[in-house]
Parts: sequence; structure tokens; C-alpha cells
Amino acid sequence: MLDFIQGPWHWSVSGLLISGVMFTLLYAGKEFGVSSNLRTMCTIAGAGKQSDFFKTDWKARRWNLLFVAGAVIGGFLATTFLANPDPVAISTATESWLATLNIDAPSSGTQGDGYVPHEMFRFESFHMYGIIGTAVVTGAIGVALAKRMGWKTVDGEAWRLHPKDFTVPRYIFGGTIFGLGWAMTGACPGPMFTLLGQGVWAIGLVILASVFGTFVYGLLRSRLPH
Repeated sequence: MLDFIQGPWHWSVSGLLISGVMFTLLYAGKEFGVSSNLRTMCTIAGAGKQSDFFKTDWKARRWNLLFVAGAVIGGFLATTFLANPDPVAISTATESWLATLNIDAPSSGTQGDGYVPHEMFRFESFHMYGIIGTAVVTGAIGVALAKRMGWKTVDGEAWRLHPKDFTVPRYIFGGTIFGLGWAMTGACPGPMFTLLGQGVWAIGLVILASVFGTFVYGLLRSRLPH
């Protein structure tokens, strides 16, 4: 059984699990969003004194902080007890790119995880697009079924789905900045905390920078295009 868990799984499994987590939280009456914890962390640190953007009831978001704590613990457990010792398979192009930076190819799975997004952004690997695509398609089908069939939360209430307004700056500019950060660090908000649990201590600097960036955004939000 352990060999099966540690063995390579098809990329579509990750997409289905992501959608599964989303639907589990919706069923519990919660809104999904790992990155919202960055705003919550700023609020806890007292950023509400500097910007109204951080004047929120962070105690009402404690469950989301627990979710992040679970990601850290999950990363530790997976690395300590379930990790495949074989290195992540990266392309020869990535190995050549690392060589130009005087960096050896990863010798373990944990060390190689951060290079997988780089292959995605250079269009050298499909499976990251497959993971995201599987999650999006599964989520879209599930939400459509939920609306049609009138699914309720565990408390019997209607699902709380709050679509954001579509504007060019929000999705084009914001998405570009998000992509740059993801490509530079090899992690987006969710994996950041998982990597911390895996013992990748350098990611702590990325987390601190993300919290600081959120704080700066809160200060400048009213002056930015929407």
C-alpha cells in the first residue's frame, strides 16, 4: 500500500483533489482562498490602523488559518513518511538552464518541486496545465450542478458564491504580476505553505515578502486602477 502511495500518480488526480477540497469547503459553508490568509495576517499584525482594507474580523477567518496550518502539517507528513525518494523528473532543457546558473539538478523530489512551474511557464511541460485545467473543468461542472439542483451546505443554507467583477486591470495586470511571482519563486500561495512544512526554509522569505506585498497593496489600493 505504501509503495502505491509513494509511486507516481497521474496529474489529473491532483486536479480532482483540488476540486474536492473546494466542494468540501463549500459544503461546510466556507469560501475557499489560501491567498486571503495574507490579508488576514496583515490584519492580525495591526495593519487595520494603516488601511481600511485590513479592518476585517479576522477571528471569523480562523478556519482559513487552520487550513493553512493543515497545509504546513500535510507537507511535513508527506515529506517525512510518504515522499518518493526519487528526484522529480525535469526536462533536459531545465537541467541545462540550471547549469548556466551553476545549480546542480535536483537530487530529491522536494528539491525538484519548485522547478516544475518553470517548465510550465516555458511551455516545456503539460501536466501543470493539466492539473489546473482538470480542477477548473471539474469545478465548473460541479458549480453548475449545484446551482441547478439547489445544493445546500451542511447547515442547510444556500452555497455562498460571490463572483468578482470582471475588469481588465484586475485580471490582466493582476494575473501578470501573479504569474511573475509564481515563475520567480516556483510557488503560488498554496504550495508556499506546503513547502514550508517540507522543510524548504527559504520559502519563509517568500511568505514574508507576500505578506509585505499584501500590506503595500492595501495601502495603495484606492489609487490603483480597478
